[in-house]
Amino acid sequence: MGQNSSSHDRHESKRKKQAKVVMIGLDFAGKSSIMYKMKQKKNLPSTVPTLGFNVEVLKYKRVVFTLFDIGGLFLKTKQLAQHYFEKNQAVIFVIDSTDKARMNDAKQTLHLIMDDQLVSNCKLLVLANKQDLPDAMSVDDVSRELNLMDIKQTWSIQGSSAKTGIGLLEGLDWLSKNV
Repeated sequence: MGQNSSSHDRHESKRKKQAKVVMIGLDFAGKSSIMYKMKQKKNLPSTVPTLGFNVEVLKYKRVVFTLFDIGGLFLKTKQLAQHYFEKNQAVIFVIDSTDKARMNDAKQTLHLIMDDQLVSNCKLLVLANKQDLPDAMSVDDVSRELNLMDIKQTWSIQGSSAKTGIGLLEGLDWLSKNV
């Protein structure tokens, strides 16, 4: 029986973990572009604002992520969006690093979401998107602007670019190790 148990344990460790992840952020932050870049490893010809949500399954290393990309405008009706927060293992918050005028809005949105009981056990990955643009804020500045030190959950911030793919694999590495 010991050998069967050991064999069973090895088989279990080779199974892929399942993780439900919600991707949020203000409109025009690049959420859909990031999701499709992660999934297809290529750029979409063009994107339009997500009015509701997109769902994709992404296999990365030993984790199968079910990504729910919730449109920025959809987030404003939190009662509707809230049902997507149930049973998540992680939240990816995408921020446009060039949108200095809306950093306070982004901070308020992020803290409102992360203070919700439904995501109290979730890990948080912040993707400071559009780092390929010359007027992008640094990752440290984005972290300060968002007051990430006040977030109770385990979090990480990663500079990224939906256009070039920079930082996306590093973000997925962190997520796959922490969910």
